[in-house]
Amino acid sequence: MNAALAWLMISMPYLVALGLGLAVPMLALALYTRFAAGLAFLAVMFAADSVFFGSARINLGINLYVNDLVFLLIGAVAAARWAFARDMPRRPLAWVLFVALFFLGLGWGLAEHGTPAGVQARDYFYGIVAASYFMSFPVDERRVRQVFEAAVLLSLLLLVVAAYRWTVYYLPVSALLPPGGVWSPDGPTRVIPSHEALLLAQVLLLGLFFSKAATGTRVARWLAPVLLAAVVTLQHRSVWVAAVIGVVAAFALGRSVQGNKFGQLVALLVVVTLTALPLVFSERLSSVTQEVGRSAATAVAGQGTVHSRLQDWRQTLRDWSRAGPRALVVGYGFGRDTARVLVNEEGERRLITFGTHNHYVAMITNTGVLGLAAFVVFAGALVLRLYGMVRRAEGGIAAPALLTLLTMQLAYYIPYGTDYMQHALLGIVAAFVATRQREVAARAPAAVRKPASARRIVAWR
Repeated sequence: MNAALAWLMISMPYLVALGLGLAVPMLALALYTRFAAGLAFLAVMFAADSVFFGSARINLGINLYVNDLVFLLIGAVAAARWAFARDMPRRPLAWVLFVALFFLGLGWGLAEHGTPAGVQARDYFYGIVAASYFMSFPVDERRVRQVFEAAVLLSLLLLVVAAYRWTVYYLPVSALLPPGGVWSPDGPTRVIPSHEALLLAQVLLLGLFFSKAATGTRVARWLAPVLLAAVVTLQHRSVWVAAVIGVVAAFALGRSVQGNKFGQLVALLVVVTLTALPLVFSERLSSVTQEVGRSAATAVAGQGTVHSRLQDWRQTLRDWSRAGPRALVVGYGFGRDTARVLVNEEGERRLITFGTHNHYVAMITNTGVLGLAAFVVFAGALVLRLYGMVRRAEGGIAAPALLTLLTMQLAYYIPYGTDYMQHALLGIVAAFVATRQREVAARAPAAVRKPASARRIVAWR
């Protein structure tokens, strides 16, 4: 027995190495061949990041995160699919240009600034890899339903995580609180980041307006009061704005497949009422209600973070406009010192070093006018094509649902930056549009098909 135990202890490192040596190629093969495998893998990563509040870090002289290794693998698979996959839909040229400018900026940044360039570009790299990977698969309505099911499951996890953290804080259970006593320096109720709150808001709108899209969205319809309460309580005001814009889009688009506008309005009012009553009349929740009211009033008045972000955008764009022709055309690149001086509402000068809270401002400074234009053309083409599908009653309920989610995402990018889950959605939307175009073209009689050159627009090949 002792000999067997000793043999096991000695051989364990070799067995682990062998397991990893077999697991990584098998995982890569699954990611290459199966859309569902990639979706499940990304969902598990997102869930782990949500539960543990970020990716685990490995110190190898530089800080290397587990997600760095994961996205290097997914990036290699995405590159292989772009090069060799026969089922890949059309390749968007505007996206190719945007990615090329990103890597150009990253290369310049690494040459000029070293590892800080990689640190600054990390989230953009994750997003580009996620979008490019899902863009390489044909996506039909069945796969869109899989995406919605995954989103609903993740939203349920986020609700559990948020409820646990609120309970631990408000009881309180000091032993379970994180260092510093709160999960966010911006307030005790912000127990999950804004990009996770955005996913809750997107699932909320799927349940309210597009519940017929999948089994999970029917569940989300019944959970709508809980989802709305969570979105409001988390106090990410940028998510509130994105949700309002999404409601406007859903009212305009969803009636063709979900029902009349009056019925949608009644459902929305019922959900708002069921959500508001506990917040208004519960003594235990009165402090939360007051915090939400103060947060909303500050945003409407253009004070607090709203004022500081507007000042930040102006100063960032002013500095970029004076940085010379290279910065104007293709951006600074990554890794440069982002320190800048802002003047707050009291007239005090304050030095800040964090990144710009605006995806579009960040893109124009890092990848220049060309990079921003490429992204806008790419995203704009998706919006127009999805809208055309809705007007022609093509694509079923998936088209208006995806257009609503995309509208929320593009609105959210004004006050916040990117994350890999939203960029994965962007890639799925692009693949859905391209797949639908290919199906329509294949069904069209040969006599009425336009030549390829006549079907092209600047965003697609």
